[in-house]
Amino acid sequence: EGPVSGEWTMENSPYNIEGPVSVEQEDSLIIHEGVRVAIRGPFPITVKGYIKAEGNEDSEILFSASNPNINWDGLDYEGANILSSEPSVYNQCIFQYGRAQSGEEYNSGGAIAVRDYNDLEFYNCTFRHNMADLPAVSFATNAGAIGLWNASPIIQKCIFYDNYALHYAGAILAYLGSSPVISDRKSVV
Repeated sequence: EGPVSGEWTMENSPYNIEGPVSVEQEDSLIIHEGVRVAIRGPFPITVKGYIKAEGNEDSEILFSASNPNINWDGLDYEGANILSSEPSVYNQCIFQYGRAQSGEEYNSGGAIAVRDYNDLEFYNCTFRHNMADLPAVSFATNAGAIGLWNASPIIQKCIFYDNYALHYAGAILAYLGSSPVISDRKSVV
């Protein structure tokens, strides 16, 4: 748990997350193909710098709860806190068993929650078994996989299946000025 940076390699995989993790401003985390990131509780990965996670067809990168019955809190990007000259890029990654567990206003985005930030790219990724289902008093619970607030990432050739939201948008919610570029999206029942 705590701040992380540098490179994560397949030789040292899996990387077991035991508490909240952050990539701090001006820091980077490079995740190599085949790495397994196993989150062992309801913890978020907060990104204030950038992440490059680039797998390939034969060796995808996996972000998952280590126990599917205890979901992790996904990747969080809060634009006001991000200081980075590079975009975060995810290619050939799998995001599974994420669950939105933030405060009421942002109780959405089981795998990815992005606020006021655009330098984010997803290519050939799979989002499965993510959810936003915790009831909130004042706000609807939306976006099982990706929740966007004034955010416009690139999402290309990604697959979404078995994601769930209590109210709206099992896969993606684009809210409050969001204009994501989504192409070749596949939803599987």
